[in-house]
Amino acid sequence: MKGPGGRRIDADIEITEFRPDELIGFRAISGPVRPTGRYELTPAANGTRVRFSLSTELRGAKRLMQPMVQKTMQNEVAQLENLKRALEKEP
Repeated sequence: MKGPGGRRIDADIEITEFRPDELIGFRAISGPVRPTGRYELTPAANGTRVRFSLSTELRGAKRLMQPMVQKTMQNEVAQLENLKRALEKEP
């Protein structure tokens, strides 16, 4: 995962849900913040629609990290847009 400024943030991820061709749920089990998320896959007219959700709860002193966490989450979503563009490129 990349944080603000492109700095890499290491985290171990655990798969919490898995249904082939439908759903991948996960949670971070290490790292400074422990988000949960999921990829939901549904058939679409010319391919597959991917719905991505990511959330975390910041408590105590970690609430001060909220702007950085928000930026990191936005970077993750942007990476999905990059993946979509790469996959849709004509060979």
